Amino acid sequence: MVAILRIVGWFGIGLSAFSASIKLFANDEAALRYAGPGRDLDLNISVAAFCLIFLALAAILAEIREG
Repeated sequence: MVAILRIVGWFGIGLSAFSASIKLFANDEAALRYAGPGRDLDLNISVAAFCLIFLALAAILAEIREG
């Protein structure tokens, strides 16, 4: 369970960072093609926060299993 939470957490943070970097640094055509319409980062920040919760849960479960 801990491994699944960590995999999902890091995968989501990676995808969120990749999409946010495209929205911030790409030209208009590339941003529209790869990151969707608009350049707002609300969804990327929400996904990163949700995945941080997954990573926190994994750390808590790992600590409980050790002790």
